[in-house]
Amino acid sequence: MKDKIILITGATDGIGKATVLKLATFGSKIVMLSSNLEKSKAVETECKKHYPNALFEHIYMDLADLASVKKAAENIIASYPIIDVLINNAGGIFTKKEKTKDGFEMGLQVNHLAHFLLIKLLLPRILENKNNPRIINVSSDLHKVAKINLKDLNMDLGFSSWTQYGNAKLMNILSSKTLVKNYAGQGLKSFSLHPGVVRTSFGANNTGFWGIFNKLPFMMSPEEAAKTPVYLASQEIDKLKNGGYYKKSTLTASSNAGTNEKLADDGWELSEKLLAEKGY
Repeated sequence: MKDKIILITGATDGIGKATVLKLATFGSKIVMLSSNLEKSKAVETECKKHYPNALFEHIYMDLADLASVKKAAENIIASYPIIDVLINNAGGIFTKKEKTKDGFEMGLQVNHLAHFLLIKLLLPRILENKNNPRIINVSSDLHKVAKINLKDLNMDLGFSSWTQYGNAKLMNILSSKTLVKNYAGQGLKSFSLHPGVVRTSFGANNTGFWGIFNKLPFMMSPEEAAKTPVYLASQEIDKLKNGGYYKKSTLTASSNAGTNEKLADDGWELSEKLLAEKGY
C-alpha cells in the first residue's frame, strides 16, 4: 500500500474518517473529496498527531451538485497521473423528499448518481493504471429492501426513504458488477460492501426511528466498520473476488437483485442517460 493514491468521499465523519485514519498508516496518499474542507483538514490534523508523515490532499466536492463533481474530477485528473483506489463512501438517508439543484431526488443523487458520475469521469485515468486499480462502493444490506422502478428512480409516484436508500445501495452493488463486466479485461477491480450497523453521525439529524436507531446498544463503532473497506483497499488482489460483495471482510451473498445482470445493464444505461440529459 505504500505510495498509493487513494481517493475517498465522505471521509470527515464516521466510517469514512475511520477508514482514512487507518489507510494513512500504510504510507498512501489520501485525497479527501469533501464539501466541508475545514472538517476534512481537521481529520488530517488528527491523523498527523500519531502519523506525522501521513500525506493528504483536500478537494472540494459536493455530491448534491453535479457541476461540483465534474470540477473535482477535473482537478484530480490534472493532479494525478495515477489513481490506485477510489472509495465511494459518502451517503445519507433523507427522511423527507427533496430535490437537488440538478433536479434529482437527494438520496438518488448523493448515494448513487454523483458517485456514478465521478466514476465515469475518472475511469479513463483509473484504467491507465496497469497495477490492478480498485473502485470500492460502500453499499449496505439495506439494498435487500430495494424496489427499483427504472421508470421512476426519482420516486415521483410515491416516496419512501427506506426504499430509496435501498434502491441506491442496490445500484452501488450493480455498478460494481457492471464495471467488472466491462473493464475487468483492462485490469480494473471493483467491489461493494456492507460496513455493518454503525453508530455514526449518519442519522444524527434524523428524528423518529432513524434517530433512535442510531443510539441502539448493538451498533458497532466506526473503527470496526472501517475494517472491510480497509481490507478491500489493501488486501492482496489475488485474495479478493472481483465484483464481490463483502461483509466483515468476507465474501458474502447479496440479494438476488444484486446479481441481476439485466437490471445492472439497464440501470447503468439509465444512469448514463439521466446524466447526459443534464449535460454530463
